[in-house]
Amino acid sequence: MKKIAIFFDTNIFGKPNNYAFDKGTIIKFLDGIKLSSNIDVYLPNIVVDEMKKHVKESINEDKMSKKSGYFKRGLPSNFFEDLINNNVKAIDDFIDKYKIKILKCSDYINIDDVNKWYFNMEKPFEINKPKEFPDAMIVLSIINFLSTSDYDESFILSNDSGFIDGIESHSNYSVYKNIGEVTKNVYLYTDEFEQKISHYILHSNFLGEHESLSITSSSATDIIEYDIGGYEFGRVDIVSVSSTQIEIIITFNIGLNGRFVVFDPYESVYDKENPECSSYIYKTTKDIMLDDLVNEVTIYLDENKNFIKYEVTKGQIIDLTDYLDQMDYYG
Repeated sequence: MKKIAIFFDTNIFGKPNNYAFDKGTIIKFLDGIKLSSNIDVYLPNIVVDEMKKHVKESINEDKMSKKSGYFKRGLPSNFFEDLINNNVKAIDDFIDKYKIKILKCSDYINIDDVNKWYFNMEKPFEINKPKEFPDAMIVLSIINFLSTSDYDESFILSNDSGFIDGIESHSNYSVYKNIGEVTKNVYLYTDEFEQKISHYILHSNFLGEHESLSITSSSATDIIEYDIGGYEFGRVDIVSVSSTQIEIIITFNIGLNGRFVVFDPYESVYDKENPECSSYIYKTTKDIMLDDLVNEVTIYLDENKNFIKYEVTKGQIIDLTDYLDQMDYYG
């Protein structure tokens, strides 16, 4: 059995203002391998620090954004501090839950090597991004760590072009842009197998499943009437394979047509002392485009590896309050 090491860069976990450690391809993949004694998952300590920094910066930006004064006064005094602490703790809980190993970068770098890359403008440093010291330290620490380890195979995941060029120009290691590319090597399935799964899902009544999409809003008085106007599948990622089932993540875009009248809690004003002075704002539209929706799906197999059925195990919940920017004022 091959001994495998997997490394995650910061951007693999999604946008800095919306890290999620309870859903998505990474989580499903980690669920699938958590009992595999031959696979170790690593996070460089700089990556962990970057994620916590992004959480704090994102929440502080929300704190400073132009929301109604009434909205802000309605929040507890320690709301944003608790929000930061809870989301930073979510990162630590994620690391503990999946027994992720922390690679201490300072143990595997020589600052002279980092400076050499910088002054020679070698990747991950670039003319238009000259201050990539954190990435350079992560790249160098992974390369040096792997050169002294006994792993048979390694997988480094990143979406950053400078980071990718840094790894690949200073070593023989490859970088993978998504977890789907890694699962193929971990579970040893073929391109034909992957195409068979995609064909099965794309030609099913997937979006007709009640569990695939749930539309909600913040007010019981909102009007939500819609049909699916069109859709576009982005990716079908395999995240785990066993003898009885396959776990996949489906990413898709969808257009809704109908009638939507949605309460806007940000621009509305409620005057507690003089309710008659309150102002309630509603927005409306006939069309909404929903991008980058995600569903988790399980495909069940018989003893001959034929597909029996599939089940949407976690559908996408859409809060229309998040799409007010696509709507006009309701007169």
